[in-house]
Amino acid sequence: MGRLVFALAALAVCFLSPARAADLPPAPMPPLPPASMAPPIWSGLYIGIDGGWAGGTGNQIAGVGSATFGNPFSTGGGMPGTVAGISTNGGLVGGHIGYNYQVSNLVVGLEASAAWASINGTTTMGLTFPNGAMSTATWSTKVNWQATATPRVGFAYGNWLAYAKGGLAAAGDHVSVAQLTGTGGAFSATQQRAGYTVGAGVEWTPNGSWVLGIEYDYLNFGSSQNYAGFGLTNSGLAGAGFGATSRFFSENVDLNYSEVLGRASYKW
Repeated sequence: MGRLVFALAALAVCFLSPARAADLPPAPMPPLPPASMAPPIWSGLYIGIDGGWAGGTGNQIAGVGSATFGNPFSTGGGMPGTVAGISTNGGLVGGHIGYNYQVSNLVVGLEASAAWASINGTTTMGLTFPNGAMSTATWSTKVNWQATATPRVGFAYGNWLAYAKGGLAAAGDHVSVAQLTGTGGAFSATQQRAGYTVGAGVEWTPNGSWVLGIEYDYLNFGSSQNYAGFGLTNSGLAGAGFGATSRFFSENVDLNYSEVLGRASYKW
């Protein structure tokens, strides 16, 4: 009799367990990963092209100094006169290569770029020499190329990336001056400039490989010590403290400009 009761009880448990299980609430789903754990779609090597427009200033200074001095604008070596403010603008097109590494929403990387440029400006203005003599001169400056090497740091939000950058910059700058009256001379010089750049940009990727973006940069190349000149002989300025061997000099004082670039890249 006892064995029969035990068997009936076991059979009842078998029939009742599924019914009770059906009355229980469903097991909770595992939580979704937070957005910060999204796949690091910005990590990888990339290469691309860029181009845009730039504008800034390329000031130059003019004066008279003795040809026997190494630096015509040094103390006792020269007498600076007119400063010509030159507004520059023009286009540039080039390419870039870099690498990004993404951790959560933080993206860090390194990038190098190079571009052909035609950023130039010219100004013609009256020129007053230190002895009071007057003349007219035309100053010109033109940036022919530029290159940068910069770290980048940014914040990723899905397919969007906002970043800031800063680092080294270099440029090839051609300067010239032509004195239209007085000496009637002219000269030019090509300078290799070194400076710094800072900037920021926004990029978007539709599929994790192709990347489109826009970027703003400021480039500053400081003051240059490159100068050249031509003689004052038969200019009417010899004498009054300026001998026949004195020379008219011009020096590019500073060069800086801002640029806005459109970018297209492919990332591996």
